[in-house]
Amino acid sequence: MKPSFFFIIIALLFSFCSQTTKSQQTPKTKKSLETNKTKRYSKPLYNTCPPTIKQGLYGCCTYKTGNCMPIIDTNQCKWYGVKRTIFIYEPTKASQAISIDGGSEYFSKITTKLVAQIESDNNGCYQVELPVGQYSILILENGKYYCRSMGDNFLLCPVTVDTNKATKRDLLIKMFVD
Repeated sequence: MKPSFFFIIIALLFSFCSQTTKSQQTPKTKKSLETNKTKRYSKPLYNTCPPTIKQGLYGCCTYKTGNCMPIIDTNQCKWYGVKRTIFIYEPTKASQAISIDGGSEYFSKITTKLVAQIESDNNGCYQVELPVGQYSILILENGKYYCRSMGDNFLLCPVTVDTNKATKRDLLIKMFVD
């Protein structure tokens, strides 16, 4: 019985060594890991939305949905350029908007002055000429105002338009797990 036990131990050692050799044949370097990470998180280049205006705002309104967790199949994470109504208001603080359910993304009413209302096209592209100044930009999503970012002094989705400059501001509607 002792010789068979000896052969089992030897077989296990060879098995372990061959698995180690296989994993060492294709090492994952830091560079290859960074490349995979870049591919996983990069936004698809489906639309560039070039401006034709000399001064104001332009960009793409994008809807992101699905499971975008890095350990999950990233094919479940989808980006779409979408047609939406976009509202540009005078700079609006969170206290000047009525939030829905105490949240910070959806609002039922904005109490500052509406400066412009536009539609993005079917690809999500939009542009609007505006005077120099600071604004809050919101999207109409499911009948509610949507703003996912807050700036200094609790300004909702702030953006600044400079003299003789078309300012790019891509708008992202996040409906995904990340």
